[in-house]
Formats: sequence, structure tokens, C-alpha cells
Amino acid sequence: MADDLAKRFHEGERVIQDLAARVDRRPATVRRLLREAGITNDASVCLYDSDDDVAHCLAAHVAQGRTISELMRRTGLGERTIRRLLGGLDDADKRPNPAQVAKMVTEYRAGLGIRALSMKTGYTYYAIRTALLDADVSLRNPGGNWRDRS
Repeated sequence: MADDLAKRFHEGERVIQDLAARVDRRPATVRRLLREAGITNDASVCLYDSDDDVAHCLAAHVAQGRTISELMRRTGLGERTIRRLLGGLDDADKRPNPAQVAKMVTEYRAGLGIRALSMKTGYTYYAIRTALLDADVSLRNPGGNWRDRS
């Protein structure tokens, strides 16, 4: 089975959840079988031997704008695992870059909430809140009213 999965992977099937559905196996099993077949160090699905390498790969995908849902589908990792791995990174890896902050500001001003931005981007509620405040954005109250920063 591992060789068949490796063949499919090399032929271009690079979404772990799709592979898992095709062979009727769990995504974690597919990841293990691909590693057994010698496929490691693949950034497209964050298939590495160490959690630290996987975490940095996930952070790179988040920096490119991928959502947690996209990462779950692509990598076959669960939401809790992705959040745990991202949460274990250094502080510099946990903050959005200026382009991401600009996009978050636009989406927040268009009505998306901080929690929704957190689910979409993979950053914590507090990282997003801090980035918005640093960008001089007036935050809404949980009820939807605008809070004046002055």
C-alpha cells in the first residue's frame, strides 16, 4: 500500500485527504505510509520527520495566506494538531507580516470578526487583536458597536 500511495503522490496527487479518501484510510495513516515509502521533506504537504520542521512548514503556508481548513485538507493534520504546532513556534513566527496585517485590517473593517480571522489565518485571537490595535484600527465590541481608542 505504501508503494501505491508513493506512486500516486509522485504522479501529482498531493492532497493528503484526497489520497486518504481514495484508498479508504485515515489521513494520519496515509502520512505514515508515505513516510515509510521514503517521502519526507515535502513542503507541499508538510511531510517531515520532526514536529519542528512541520511547524515551520505550516507557518510558511499560513504566511502565504492559506487557511487552517486548507491546511487540514492539504496536510491531513487535524485542527488541534495544526494549532498546537503553530503555537509552539518562536514569537516572531506567531505574528502576521505587514501584508497579512493589511489584509486583516481590510477584512476586519468589512465586518469579519477577530475570531473568524483567527480561524481563517491560524494566528491567535491575541496576535490578531494586537496587530489590529498596532495598525490603529478601532475595535468593535462583541455586540458589534465600535469602540473608540481615544
